[in-house]
Amino acid sequence: MDNSSIDIDKLMEAATSGVESIMQKQPDQDLMPTMFVEVDKTIQIIGILAPNKEENIAAINSVLTKFNPERYVLVIEGYGTQFQEAAKRVGYKVRDMAPEDRYEVACLTGVEKGGTARGLTAIIDTDVRTGKRTLRKWESSTAMKGDYVILDW
Repeated sequence: MDNSSIDIDKLMEAATSGVESIMQKQPDQDLMPTMFVEVDKTIQIIGILAPNKEENIAAINSVLTKFNPERYVLVIEGYGTQFQEAAKRVGYKVRDMAPEDRYEVACLTGVEKGGTARGLTAIIDTDVRTGKRTLRKWESSTAMKGDYVILDW
Protein backbone atom coordinates (compact mmCIF):
# COMPACT_ATOMS: atom_id res chain seq x y z
CA MET A 1 0.00 0.00 0.00
CA ASP A 2 1.29 3.48 -0.86
CA ASN A 3 1.31 5.21 2.51
CA SER A 4 2.13 8.67 1.18
CA SER A 5 -1.42 9.89 1.79
CA ILE A 6 -3.37 7.81 4.29
CA ASP A 7 -6.87 9.11 4.84
CA ILE A 8 -9.56 7.78 7.15
CA ASP A 9 -11.02 5.65 4.35
CA LYS A 10 -7.69 3.87 3.80
CA LEU A 11 -7.27 3.34 7.52
CA MET A 12 -10.81 1.91 7.79
CA GLU A 13 -10.06 -0.34 4.79
CA ALA A 14 -6.88 -1.60 6.46
CA ALA A 15 -8.82 -2.36 9.65
CA THR A 16 -11.64 -4.21 7.85
CA SER A 17 -9.07 -6.25 5.94
CA GLY A 18 -7.29 -7.06 9.19
CA VAL A 19 -10.49 -8.22 10.90
CA GLU A 20 -11.52 -10.31 7.91
CA SER A 21 -8.09 -11.94 7.79
CA ILE A 22 -8.17 -12.79 11.50
CA MET A 23 -11.68 -14.22 11.20
CA GLN A 24 -10.55 -16.45 8.31
CA LYS A 25 -7.31 -17.62 9.94
CA GLN A 26 -8.60 -17.97 13.51
CA PRO A 27 -12.38 -18.33 13.22
CA ASP A 28 -12.81 -19.60 16.77
CA GLN A 29 -10.98 -16.71 18.47
CA ASP A 30 -12.42 -13.46 19.85
CA LEU A 31 -11.13 -10.23 18.36
CA MET A 32 -8.56 -8.44 20.48
CA PRO A 33 -9.15 -4.69 20.89
CA THR A 34 -6.79 -3.22 18.32
CA MET A 35 -5.90 0.25 17.13
CA PHE A 36 -4.85 1.18 13.63
CA VAL A 37 -3.14 4.57 13.87
CA GLU A 38 -1.53 6.76 11.28
CA VAL A 39 1.89 7.91 12.42
CA ASP A 40 4.26 9.70 10.04
CA LYS A 41 2.28 8.48 7.01
CA THR A 42 2.50 4.83 8.04
CA ILE A 43 -0.05 2.55 9.63
CA GLN A 44 0.84 1.24 13.08
CA ILE A 45 -1.23 -1.65 14.47
CA ILE A 46 -1.40 -1.81 18.26
CA GLY A 47 -3.13 -4.52 20.29
CA ILE A 48 -4.72 -3.52 23.58
CA LEU A 49 -4.22 -6.17 26.27
CA ALA A 50 -6.04 -4.89 29.33
CA PRO A 51 -8.16 -6.97 31.72
CA ASN A 52 -11.20 -4.69 31.85
CA LYS A 53 -13.04 -1.84 30.16
CA GLU A 54 -11.54 0.93 32.28
CA GLU A 55 -8.00 -0.24 31.64
CA ASN A 56 -8.78 -0.67 27.91
CA ILE A 57 -9.92 2.95 27.75
CA ALA A 58 -6.83 4.11 29.66
CA ALA A 59 -4.62 2.12 27.25
CA ILE A 60 -6.33 3.67 24.23
CA ASN A 61 -5.84 7.15 25.69
CA SER A 62 -2.20 6.28 26.32
CA VAL A 63 -1.70 5.24 22.68
CA LEU A 64 -3.33 8.46 21.48
CA THR A 65 -1.16 10.54 23.82
CA LYS A 66 2.06 8.70 22.92
CA PHE A 67 1.65 8.61 19.14
CA ASN A 68 -0.59 11.67 18.68
CA PRO A 69 -1.93 10.30 15.38
CA GLU A 70 -3.92 12.38 12.93
CA ARG A 71 -6.47 9.58 12.78
CA TYR A 72 -7.14 6.17 14.21
CA VAL A 73 -9.47 3.20 13.89
CA LEU A 74 -10.37 1.15 16.92
CA VAL A 75 -11.46 -2.47 16.45
CA ILE A 76 -13.47 -4.06 19.24
CA GLU A 77 -15.82 -6.98 19.56
CA GLY A 78 -19.05 -6.56 21.44
CA TYR A 79 -22.73 -7.37 21.48
CA GLY A 80 -25.75 -5.93 19.74
CA THR A 81 -29.47 -6.42 20.09
CA GLN A 82 -32.71 -5.51 18.41
CA PHE A 83 -34.60 -5.58 21.71
CA GLN A 84 -34.33 -2.05 23.08
CA GLU A 85 -36.68 -2.58 26.04
CA ALA A 86 -34.77 -5.69 27.15
CA ALA A 87 -31.49 -3.77 26.86
CA LYS A 88 -32.92 -0.95 28.94
CA ARG A 89 -33.85 -3.44 31.70
CA VAL A 90 -30.18 -4.48 32.04
CA GLY A 91 -28.89 -0.90 31.98
CA TYR A 92 -27.92 -1.25 28.31
CA LYS A 93 -25.27 -3.83 29.22
CA VAL A 94 -26.16 -6.02 26.26
CA ARG A 95 -23.56 -8.61 27.29
CA ASP A 96 -25.78 -9.35 30.31
CA MET A 97 -28.82 -10.14 28.14
CA ALA A 98 -29.96 -13.67 27.40
CA PRO A 99 -27.86 -15.18 24.58
CA GLU A 100 -30.91 -15.56 22.34
CA ASP A 101 -31.61 -11.81 22.64
CA ARG A 102 -28.16 -10.60 21.60
CA TYR A 103 -25.61 -11.18 18.86
CA GLU A 104 -21.85 -10.72 18.58
CA VAL A 105 -20.60 -7.86 16.48
CA ALA A 106 -17.26 -6.56 15.21
CA CYS A 107 -17.11 -2.76 15.56
CA LEU A 108 -14.74 -0.35 13.88
CA THR A 109 -14.66 3.25 15.02
CA GLY A 110 -12.73 5.69 12.84
CA VAL A 111 -11.82 9.16 14.12
CA GLU A 112 -9.88 12.02 12.59
CA LYS A 113 -8.29 14.40 15.07
CA GLY A 114 -10.82 16.99 16.15
CA GLY A 115 -13.50 15.37 14.01
CA THR A 116 -16.47 13.14 14.53
CA ALA A 117 -16.56 9.36 14.74
CA ARG A 118 -17.74 7.08 11.99
CA GLY A 119 -18.10 3.39 12.17
CA LEU A 120 -18.58 0.05 10.55
CA THR A 121 -20.17 -2.97 12.16
CA ALA A 122 -20.50 -6.57 11.07
CA ILE A 123 -22.51 -9.23 12.85
CA ILE A 124 -20.50 -12.31 13.77
CA ASP A 125 -22.28 -15.62 13.24
CA THR A 126 -21.08 -18.66 15.19
CA ASP A 127 -21.69 -22.22 14.06
CA VAL A 128 -22.85 -23.94 17.27
CA ARG A 129 -21.44 -27.31 16.18
CA THR A 130 -17.94 -26.21 15.19
CA GLY A 131 -17.49 -22.88 16.97
CA LYS A 132 -16.36 -21.38 13.66
CA ARG A 133 -17.23 -17.70 13.38
CA THR A 134 -17.92 -15.77 10.20
CA LEU A 135 -18.57 -12.12 9.46
CA ARG A 136 -21.62 -10.80 7.73
CA LYS A 137 -21.42 -7.74 5.47
CA TRP A 138 -19.99 -4.53 6.93
CA GLU A 139 -22.63 -1.88 7.59
CA SER A 140 -22.08 1.83 8.17
CA SER A 141 -22.94 3.05 11.62
CA THR A 142 -23.69 6.64 12.49
CA ALA A 143 -24.46 6.18 16.19
CA MET A 144 -20.84 6.05 17.30
CA LYS A 145 -20.73 7.17 20.91
CA GLY A 146 -19.70 5.84 24.28
CA ASP A 147 -16.59 5.45 26.40
CA TYR A 148 -14.56 3.86 23.61
CA VAL A 149 -15.19 6.72 21.18
CA ILE A 150 -12.41 9.19 21.92
CA LEU A 151 -12.63 12.33 19.82
CA ASP A 152 -10.07 14.61 21.47
CA TRP A 153 -6.48 13.80 22.36
